[in-house]
Amino acid sequence: MKYLLIFLVLFTSCAKKQEQSHQEKEIKTTIKENISYVKAKVIEKNKISDINYTLKLLILESQNDENLPNFASENDTIVVSPSFYIDEKGFINQEDERNKNLLRLSYININDNIEVKLTHTLNKGWLILDFIKKL
Repeated sequence: MKYLLIFLVLFTSCAKKQEQSHQEKEIKTTIKENISYVKAKVIEKNKISDINYTLKLLILESQNDENLPNFASENDTIVVSPSFYIDEKGFINQEDERNKNLLRLSYININDNIEVKLTHTLNKGWLILDFIKKL
């Protein structure tokens, strides 16, 4: 009887862990891949270096990629950070055109209007995929 009770406690504990693990996997996949093309005003800039910066943006206009949802809404204020392309060695590829654009974006000024390509992720929040142009 004692062994049966121990077995039931262990079995129940393992079943709960598997159920929690399954629920965690479902939560991790709830945000779909998304792309937003945004025209925005830079209202704040926090720059540590050319590759380590954030921008606080006021979204003026937002359009989506025709095949993906758009999570950016006009008149929202969001904080964004660059998403550099990393090479197979784990370094920022200095020759990649998108990375060059993101490096240029680190020199933008407060009150400038810009056009950027964004995505929203569960773990990292809003990421700038590309700096299209200064408006």
